[in-house]
Amino acid sequence: MGTSTHQTIAEFLNKSAIEQLAPQAWRDSKVIPLYKGEGDLYDCNNYRSIAVSPPFAKLLMSIMN
Repeated sequence: MGTSTHQTIAEFLNKSAIEQLAPQAWRDSKVIPLYKGEGDLYDCNNYRSIAVSPPFAKLLMSIMN
């Protein structure tokens, strides 16, 4: 990566932080049901949800909060 790429990324991150608004794709998460390991596999109460987000988005959002 060249200097111009680093500068572009820095500008993007700074603008996102100042406006406190990340791109929509970073705010969307994929929710996956995870079996708890006990009980009937067909009972919805035996699952918990896990939200999977892009790692870079998690980092930026934790800095902004």
